[in-house]
Amino acid sequence: MADIREETTNDGKTIIMSGELTVSAVNSIKITLLNALRVAPALQVRLESVSRMDIAFLQLLCSAHRTAADSGKQFTVSGDPDRFLELLKKSGFQRHIGCRESGKYTCLWLVQAETR
Repeated sequence: MADIREETTNDGKTIIMSGELTVSAVNSIKITLLNALRVAPALQVRLESVSRMDIAFLQLLCSAHRTAADSGKQFTVSGDPDRFLELLKKSGFQRHIGCRESGKYTCLWLVQAETR
């Protein structure tokens, strides 16, 4: 089960997610992200104590990032970098160039040279 909390910050909103971030939680995560993106100029997703995450969760984050970019808003993901990077590698999401569809070549999955 996913645990999702929301905090308002000076810069926008922070969504803190923990637990199982899998296909079974995607609908509630999607609603939370869309509501936050509607009102906040910047959104940070912070991962804490994640027990599981899957490709459905990565796809949702990708979609939220593209929605934010299209609206001129900032979207970042932080926390639990080892688990996150491992899933990116296994799923094939890891990228070395930005997304062409966003028009700005930004991407959550860009890997810096030092993390390759």
